[in-house]
Amino acid sequence: MSKKGLGAVPAVLIVVALVAVFAFAFSSGSFQLTDITGNIIDGGDEVPAGECNSQATDAPELRFSIQNQLNSSREYKSTTCYIYSGNSVESGNYLGSLAGLSTGLQAEAGGKACECYQDYTIVCPASSTVNSLKFDMTCAKNDNTKAVQIADHAGLLFKVYDESNKGYVYASAEATAGGWAASGTTFYSTTSNATDYVLATDAFYIYTIYTETNSTAATDTRFNDQEWLVGVNSDDTADLDEPSTLKVNGASVLGNKMDCPTRIANDGYDWCYKGTGDLGKTQTEVKIEQHANDNVNPADDTTLAFATSGWFLNNANSGSSMNYFQDDSSKTYVHTAQTLTLAFS
Repeated sequence: MSKKGLGAVPAVLIVVALVAVFAFAFSSGSFQLTDITGNIIDGGDEVPAGECNSQATDAPELRFSIQNQLNSSREYKSTTCYIYSGNSVESGNYLGSLAGLSTGLQAEAGGKACECYQDYTIVCPASSTVNSLKFDMTCAKNDNTKAVQIADHAGLLFKVYDESNKGYVYASAEATAGGWAASGTTFYSTTSNATDYVLATDAFYIYTIYTETNSTAATDTRFNDQEWLVGVNSDDTADLDEPSTLKVNGASVLGNKMDCPTRIANDGYDWCYKGTGDLGKTQTEVKIEQHANDNVNPADDTTLAFATSGWFLNNANSGSSMNYFQDDSSKTYVHTAQTLTLAFS
């Protein structure tokens, strides 16, 4: 064999090797330019097929839909949400807002631009009719979508039953005891809609308070947003002692005693207890028993407040916070507290 023939073999082998390298790169779902030894030739980061590519015509974005979780029919919410980079919702991480649509997902190219493989936190603040929500998304590909659920918000209605006298307590101006009354109503006694219930010296009362949201056939609303509490204001704690019984749907919450949040304490509430379960979506029973202090004839009313915390856009340059009240000078409730007064003399 001639020397010329022998010299052609390495060239053929080189071509075959190059073809194999390129074939492997394409078949693996990605492409990187390498030399014959397998070393990557400088040409940028690897971009796996179907994953995030910031250089693509359709830039990476976040899109989401917000649905009322309490509605058996599909109901999307047009809530405006605020987007933060990473896990912090402080003002320094704020990137902008994006509104949910009543029709579902935003259209393609109608979402919020994102950086490949960056994590994001999204806060949808509370409103008078919709509870709040916080959720996470990752910019893992060019079209990142997520379906989240939220609950519609509504206030509460009340009626009160006297367990000792076995009858409903009249609300103010109520012709027949036992009807539903709005927040802010005073309840008097089982015999009158204007005369206080007279508690003798060392006496006590046991009332069951029924409550539900103030929407007709309340099946797609609830009062509680994040956590909720019941506050007890006895006007004069020298008259009535701390509740000896406080139950929500039969379960005691006395063990859930907490410091009253600032706004609630400022409103005069003496004791606060964290509630359990949903409040108001279906009828909720709250049973309270309170005794007069030793040798005292109670002459002051007791007011109960139901309050719930939620997310809100704070005053720190578009940061978000979660509390029972906002960070304005008035400490405005995130959701208006719902109250009823029990009249005693």
